[in-house]
Amino acid sequence: MNQVKEDSVVDESPVLNDRYKTYAGFPLLNADEMDPGYSGVIIHLLEGGLGDTLNSVPVIKGTKKAFPEGKLVVYCERRWLDIVRPYLSKKDELREWDVNTQTYESIFEDLRSSGIRGFIVPYMRRVPEQFAHGDSKQEALVKALHLSFFVPEIRPEIQISEKDRMSAEEVLQREGLVQNGFVILAPNQGRPSNKFWKKSSFEELSRLILKELDTKIVLLGQAGEVDLDVPGVIKISSLNIFEAGWVISRSCLFLGLDSGLSHLASVFNVPAVVLYPYSSQDVMPFEVRVHSPFSFLIMPTPQIPDIVPVDVLKCIRTFKGPDKLQAPIFCPACGRGMWYVDQILSRGVFRRCVCGTVRYIPFSQDRIFPQGNNRQFSCQDKEEVFFLPERIDEMNDFLDGLKMKDVFSVSGYFTDDCVVHQQEIASTDNQRHLKDLFLSMDGLLFCLLSMGYVPQGIKTDDVSDKGKYLTIDFVSMRLSSEKKQLVFLWKGKKLTVPGWRWYFQYFSWEFWSNERSLRQFPKKIAQSQSCSAAFNVACILFRRKYSITLLKYMIKYFFKMMIKS
Repeated sequence: MNQVKEDSVVDESPVLNDRYKTYAGFPLLNADEMDPGYSGVIIHLLEGGLGDTLNSVPVIKGTKKAFPEGKLVVYCERRWLDIVRPYLSKKDELREWDVNTQTYESIFEDLRSSGIRGFIVPYMRRVPEQFAHGDSKQEALVKALHLSFFVPEIRPEIQISEKDRMSAEEVLQREGLVQNGFVILAPNQGRPSNKFWKKSSFEELSRLILKELDTKIVLLGQAGEVDLDVPGVIKISSLNIFEAGWVISRSCLFLGLDSGLSHLASVFNVPAVVLYPYSSQDVMPFEVRVHSPFSFLIMPTPQIPDIVPVDVLKCIRTFKGPDKLQAPIFCPACGRGMWYVDQILSRGVFRRCVCGTVRYIPFSQDRIFPQGNNRQFSCQDKEEVFFLPERIDEMNDFLDGLKMKDVFSVSGYFTDDCVVHQQEIASTDNQRHLKDLFLSMDGLLFCLLSMGYVPQGIKTDDVSDKGKYLTIDFVSMRLSSEKKQLVFLWKGKKLTVPGWRWYFQYFSWEFWSNERSLRQFPKKIAQSQSCSAAFNVACILFRRKYSITLLKYMIKYFFKMMIKS
């Protein structure tokens, strides 16, 4: 079933072809449509980074579970072959490629010239939903290829041999380092880039840690990457990647950047603070970058455009306490266990989930995740109208009230996320105690969609200074008839979309989007999907807010669409 034909290689352009469901001419893997007994070739084309390789392991393992009779041909950057090799069987094939000398097109040519025919898993492929949902590249790829059943979670993996463990232990003993008795900093100063933190900032943070915390500091990396002028720190730069992983696993805290060592730290349940002191068109502020519920990410926001050492120290303080760090609870709205540091204040941290759900953590508390109270949620069953929940302790009662309903409405006061966030900050600065968790509008919509309910209509009335009074009509997915249009409150303006599928595919998580990234959004969609989708998105965004850039994209993709048709 679905065996690959010789003439299936028809498109040599390394972009997604909607009509033939191919990538660079090779058919995309689709676990829903393929025979589980498929015994042909499955090509994995990995990206070149260390983090990309570590995060690809769950996908490789999932593919082998989905198609146990298939043969994997895995292209891996030559530096990381030993990471992937333990997860392949004897019948599989591991091929090396060099990121410095080979392009992806040269790999495609290698595949064609060697006569390999099979389904492809392209890790560099971009999926439009990734930009709306905050999915990582690997998560978005797993969903697009329908492998979610076989890859329920992306957690990077690495197998460390006894030899590498012993050699790493010798280094720890030589430096007088004991388990949980040291903090690791990975400054990565050897490769200057706009995404790296300033050397002076790392040096200041190191001095603050040495002064305040009763622990040692280890600077970890290759030669030249640990070049900091800080007396008293221990520099280790002679380890291979497996030895470095073992050293990280013995530490009490890891602090690094958007680099391979941060992904390596996420293999182990080591508390980690990962800094992203840059703003990039290619990395959305909500995107999952490090796959670990023990990692906390600090990224620039309009409130904190620059990350300063004293704020990082405040975040590190949340890890101090008599108890071992707890794994985060899952977000009640979108189900993630990932949290993102959005705002650091003098007395606490706002951690915001990718769906917008917010948790406030005072610095004075030992436990990172405070418990909510037992305030009950009330609803009007007779009218089938439920009030919008605002806090985590209301969520269970809210969901219990919706079980087995076919049609219902939810109502309540609603203020745009940005406004709510500003009010939260103002309340904290005025020394008013905040509740510990708030649900966003998008989080609620996502939660209901996961239960099989879709929005069918939204009404708003300005009835209070508190905000807009919002009513959303929901219907179970099995009874849903796709609406022609839905109007959402999105970034303070009305957003009219063809239906709820458009909203959840392209426009979710309104708090995080910024005008600059929105203007570039049609271009990203054209690169990963089709010109017609890019044209439609450009039209929707243009109606929301006029822009010369969006107008240019509308004209560009309209003519491209006409030429292709």
